[in-house]
Amino acid sequence: MKRINLLIVSSLSVLGALGAESSFAQMSVDEKLRRVIEVYEISTCSPTEKSNLSELGRRLFEEEALSGDFDISCQNCHLEEKGRADGLKLAIGVGGTGEGRSRLDSGGVVVPRNAFTLFGRGRSEFENFFWDGKVSRSSDKVFSPFGDQLASEFVSHLAVAAILPLTERDEFIGVVDKAVTNDLIRAVEEKYYSDRYEALSKVLSQRLHGTDLGDALKLEFELSSIDSIEPAHIGNALAEFISAEFGCPATSWESYLAGDVSALSERQKEGALLFFGKARCAGCHEPPIFSDFNFYALGVPQGTLGPHSRGRDLGRAAVTNNGADLYKFRTPPLIKVSETAPYGHNGIFDTLDEVMIFHINPLEHYVKFEVTRFEKDFYEIGALMGQRAEKLRFIDIDDERELTLIAEFLESL
Repeated sequence: MKRINLLIVSSLSVLGALGAESSFAQMSVDEKLRRVIEVYEISTCSPTEKSNLSELGRRLFEEEALSGDFDISCQNCHLEEKGRADGLKLAIGVGGTGEGRSRLDSGGVVVPRNAFTLFGRGRSEFENFFWDGKVSRSSDKVFSPFGDQLASEFVSHLAVAAILPLTERDEFIGVVDKAVTNDLIRAVEEKYYSDRYEALSKVLSQRLHGTDLGDALKLEFELSSIDSIEPAHIGNALAEFISAEFGCPATSWESYLAGDVSALSERQKEGALLFFGKARCAGCHEPPIFSDFNFYALGVPQGTLGPHSRGRDLGRAAVTNNGADLYKFRTPPLIKVSETAPYGHNGIFDTLDEVMIFHINPLEHYVKFEVTRFEKDFYEIGALMGQRAEKLRFIDIDDERELTLIAEFLESL
């Protein structure tokens, strides 16, 4: 896919640069959209074939024995009916029961970030994972909290990302309690990530002794014994499953790309032209994944449940230790975006309309939704607004109709 910087240009001027400007206005909406697709070199998604390893990954995706208290699996936060997110502002991890909103009253631990969909995660365009990009790929190197010494154990950076939740107390390991503990908590203690890897290897291999799953891992990876099972084997299988299962969702947009002009309504087609054109949404949300995998600050209110000191979420800065990255988060891919509400790294936006309006007018959100009811947010507004990405200045939306058309197009993704 050709990367075109739409920071200061519209779809019309891009097409004009290719010699089509004079005739563009006379084209039908389908001809215009087809021209945009050609300019961006957008093609349909090619599905990944399922394999024995992906089936093993599916079993691991559903396996609660990977959690400290045998009470959570990957599928608890990636539900089919929620576009493979969980429908909550902030995920509920260890100690929770049920799915979706039922987890809110279950006594589980709050994971201080919004759960993301898994669609498209196995595609080659995916350069980094998580809201802050703490797992990323650059050339042949994989960067993660584990450091780079474990990279050779994994088949991809997706495999590293897939097992990172297994190392987190609130997501999988369990809550430290003086009266109650488990073998994963005792093994991990206060270890750094590289040491956690070794500790988890021992405990998880012990847990898998005498199980069909342990035997399947040993056979698939041709291990001398179940004692040789490591988190990397689990991550490699999970990555294969995620790539095969969540690669190419059937969407109206995919059908349109395949040649079915009736797959999109006329309003959705108009919204697509705005998205790729003067609204400049594609300046950050580049097809086919609809993300440029860069990091931007929108000025999103912090709230009180961030993962860092004083309940803040420092975003990318917590990974890079660079103050210029404060409150920056990765551009979220938009596949199945209409199904994955609420939105934002902390789930503070309930609807697509809210998050879209925040891009162009954050002040309305601060006033209308009374986000400043938290005293901390009131005193941080200046700092948050000061980090707002310059690209946001070039969004060009004239009225509510255009905003609605773009929202309708997003429903096709």
